[in-house]
Amino acid sequence: MQNFMNQALHMWLNPAEGIVFSKDRALQLHALLCSYSEKVVSPVPLHILYHASTPSHQRAYEEVMEIFSDKFSFIKQYSSASFKDNLIILLDSVLAQKVFFLVDDVLFIDDFDVRDFAKFNTDKIVPSLRMGLNLEKCYTVQKEQPLPELMSRAGSDEDKIFWKWNQGVYDWSYPLSVDGHFFSTQEIAAMTKLIHFSAPNTYEDQL
Repeated sequence: MQNFMNQALHMWLNPAEGIVFSKDRALQLHALLCSYSEKVVSPVPLHILYHASTPSHQRAYEEVMEIFSDKFSFIKQYSSASFKDNLIILLDSVLAQKVFFLVDDVLFIDDFDVRDFAKFNTDKIVPSLRMGLNLEKCYTVQKEQPLPELMSRAGSDEDKIFWKWNQGVYDWSYPLSVDGHFFSTQEIAAMTKLIHFSAPNTYEDQL
């Protein structure tokens, strides 16, 4: 009973949890965690799943962990081939109903309240932290991309943009990004177990 109450309290306090992917980029990870600590209002738990391919990279991560160990949890991949297994274990440990992913070259540059995005029903909406009206070029394919037709939404969310993912082009048509998008934890965990991947890029591709 006490364990159930603790889980319920955790879910109430943390409407979402974040998972960060990092490989051999401790410096970029340090910048991300600094910006998260500075800019995020009502921060929620972040879990860093990292892989160090050399002892020097491991030492660099250990320096980051010394700085942030009281704020974030760090999970080291068992091996270069264990990404999927480690991610499934991590997703199964998430108590919040929503989860979002980040990669280690992300920076938070504006004040941001996680609750402001976690409040949306992920059965109907995929909230994104990375999409904005400035994204008129898709850098992955090096092509111009038109902005989607925006939808009006009355109420308290006039500072956000809404569109239909299936009517967008390139970045505007891919809701299953592992770069700042919010998902149902239960749904994304089920999908993760059904697909084959070995790294964040193949994970996103297979989703």
